[in-house]
Amino acid sequence: IDDRVEDLLSQMTLEEKVGSLFHASTGGTFTSLYPVTEEFLYSNESEIEVNGEYYTPLYHQIISDYNTVFLHNVNGTPTEQLEENNIIQEIGESSRLGIPITLSCDRSYNTWGGMVNMSNYAFGVAHDDELLYDLVAQYSKEMRALGFHIPFHTYGVEIGSWYGDEVNYIAEMTATETSAYEDNGVGACTKHYFARGGSSIYSGSVSAANLLDSWMVGWQSAVDAGTSYIMLNNGHGLNDCDVMYDSETLGILRDDMGYDGVIVTDWPLFLGEPSAEGTTPEGEDLTAMSTGELYTTMLEAGVDQFGCFFMADGTDTSQEYIDANYSHRTQTAWPDTIVAAVEDGTCDIELIDRAVSRTLRNKFEMGLFEDPYGSAEELLSLAASEAYQQDQFELTTIDDIYAARNEETNEMEIRLQTESTVLLKNDNDILPLEDG
Repeated sequence: IDDRVEDLLSQMTLEEKVGSLFHASTGGTFTSLYPVTEEFLYSNESEIEVNGEYYTPLYHQIISDYNTVFLHNVNGTPTEQLEENNIIQEIGESSRLGIPITLSCDRSYNTWGGMVNMSNYAFGVAHDDELLYDLVAQYSKEMRALGFHIPFHTYGVEIGSWYGDEVNYIAEMTATETSAYEDNGVGACTKHYFARGGSSIYSGSVSAANLLDSWMVGWQSAVDAGTSYIMLNNGHGLNDCDVMYDSETLGILRDDMGYDGVIVTDWPLFLGEPSAEGTTPEGEDLTAMSTGELYTTMLEAGVDQFGCFFMADGTDTSQEYIDANYSHRTQTAWPDTIVAAVEDGTCDIELIDRAVSRTLRNKFEMGLFEDPYGSAEELLSLAASEAYQQDQFELTTIDDIYAARNEETNEMEIRLQTESTVLLKNDNDILPLEDG
């Protein structure tokens, strides 16, 4: 695989390499246009308008923007989603180098009725790691058959999340869940390094009983279990800057833990004019940096992919330029600023090669270059009931979905529901409550 990565990397232009740094959203927005149209799939226009919403066609994203990794949050029946994912792979195969597309999604189960959350909190209560492995393994097989490769999970590694607060239990369950993904056709994307998601950043939740060493117990288990991706948190780590710019915080992953997988920033990276606050461990003031310098600082710290919605043109990233050209879009990426940074010597091409190599290696490890396509027959035999395989009836209610899904999956979920039930005793005759 290392030889194949090196060979492919040597054939890539600078623009193709830079395009591979961005983990874009299909259509350039959070949720893909659905149902898809010919224009949405195959137009090489940089932008189309549909009912007042703006999208970047997939063909343009892959062929002209050189994206090879996408966040693909969609809805539809299994065969509808599979057909769309196969078309995306056909476009990737038609590109100059034929690089297959990696598709991620926000939830670990995206087969029936759209984004259906796995019952993570139930596993925190059930304490059944064997059931956790078996159910996630089934989800993973279905996801891969559907054409997805990277679920944005496990999320339970974070203290206070669905595996609770006891760090050794968190580590045990994190390792089990991560292995279930990695053993069954998809790559885990453990998140968010290294603190809770959203506004609950490490610096806001640290206490005498909640030290750095405690946080790292779960993260070490994810690394040891072979997580393919790690997503960063939008918040501070050990220093006065966001984790994505913090070489010391990311150094724990890269150097102390030996993690050599893909690191991706969370969405949103830039909502408007690219900017950042704080000072890096090296004493660099982020507020004084250009867009190209900000990207370079993240690459130097160990980041491989930048989460975004779509790719903008040009190196002018001022608010005036955005207002004039992209006021109707959000979470914008600026690849031309990285190209310019390489050309003027600000960014070392070796940083880009290192990041792109990790992404390519993951594609080779998952076998995408051999066969990126899915089979409807294989998908349905794996994920659907006998009744649904014979007649793909309309799915309009939750009962329809249960009737259409694999019976083994239904049984495991009912078992999880049972094991996670908490029985409360009415010793003091509090219940039933009296009127009033």
